Amino acid sequence: MVVLLCRQQIQYTHPREGAIQASKPQSHRALDAVESRRNNRFILKTDISRFYHSIYTHSLPWALHTKAVAKRVRDNTLLGNRLDLLVRSAQDGQTVGIPIGPDTSLVLAEILMQACDKELINAIPGLRGHRYIDDYELGFRSRTEADEAFHRLESILAKYELALNPRKTKVIDLPAPLDSTWVAQLRRHPLDSAKARSQLTELIDYFTLAFYLADIHSSQPVLQYAVARVSGIKIDPSNWNIFCTLLLNCAVPEPACLPYVLQTLIRRVNDGEPCPHAALEQALCTIITEHARLDHTSEVAWSLWACLALRIQIDSASATALVECDNSFVALLTLHANDIGLIPGGIVSTLWSSYMTAEALYDENWLLAYEANIKGWLPSVHGADHVNSDPRFSFLKSAGVSFYDLAAAAPPATVAPLRVV
Repeated sequence: MVVLLCRQQIQYTHPREGAIQASKPQSHRALDAVESRRNNRFILKTDISRFYHSIYTHSLPWALHTKAVAKRVRDNTLLGNRLDLLVRSAQDGQTVGIPIGPDTSLVLAEILMQACDKELINAIPGLRGHRYIDDYELGFRSRTEADEAFHRLESILAKYELALNPRKTKVIDLPAPLDSTWVAQLRRHPLDSAKARSQLTELIDYFTLAFYLADIHSSQPVLQYAVARVSGIKIDPSNWNIFCTLLLNCAVPEPACLPYVLQTLIRRVNDGEPCPHAALEQALCTIITEHARLDHTSEVAWSLWACLALRIQIDSASATALVECDNSFVALLTLHANDIGLIPGGIVSTLWSSYMTAEALYDENWLLAYEANIKGWLPSVHGADHVNSDPRFSFLKSAGVSFYDLAAAAPPATVAPLRVV
């Protein structure tokens, strides 16, 4: 999300069911850059080093109530103390770092960064700039002002146990590009031809450019942007197969593209496009086999979800790699796929079966130990039902509580397309 630092009253997000929606998409950053550079000669660009990994959970009450109040009032009457406790409890008591990915982490990060923003605004009257999560761009009339602001920001962040990334900190003379040049190049490329042959040429040229730019700007999300931009365009039926292949050509070598590609394909299939089963099976099994052995569980989980959503079969090589993956999410997705017949040869995992014990209900494998039991996917190790014998988890089971939604593997046709400007 983008936060304009020149405003005292800031609305960061709007609530919606199941997620946090940013008040401004990332694509609006160029417009905010226009404002932060107005009447200025220099910009300070910086970000926070290992942001989510370095957030100190005790700093949450500091941000909400001030450090003085938080140190004086240590009980759970303070919201900040309750948040601190909950975050630590979800991470085996660790006080440094919060999970990357959940929307709750986005909210926790904004609680912390809003406090830093307020201090920075109070310290530098008339400051113009914007922040996107942990990326800052601030405008100044002189290099001296920019240098002073850097040290001021560094000092403020240090109060909350955060540090700026020296490798990404620089003062830039204006004028300077408002956005990444690769974004402008992709955005300018036409994708509006109404004729099938012309559209085919446009698609080939567009992805050729995207692959070229991704090679040059290897640290930037070039292919993610490229996929997002084409996610909503109307594809002529004669170009559908090549379109799917081009998307998969992004996902296989660049796993960061996988969520974008899969959401695009699943939404379009649910809207009536034919499912490219053969191409998807080959690509997804390749990704699963490669990344399961490397313990890249995010890529594996996304691929398994797509297999479930589109009823893609999982080959024996992938199944062999999956059963050695020590991750509850991967295990449950695989067991679900096996249960509905997507793994023709079936699976046997001594690793996952070993977690079907009362002890595992209270360690990092609790989700597998609970869900595989209530779904009937794995038996208890010692014969007697380990969930029924535990007073807490048996209560959840008897109340019909489940953390794995079988229906979520079949996303509705109303999944919103990725928005790119």
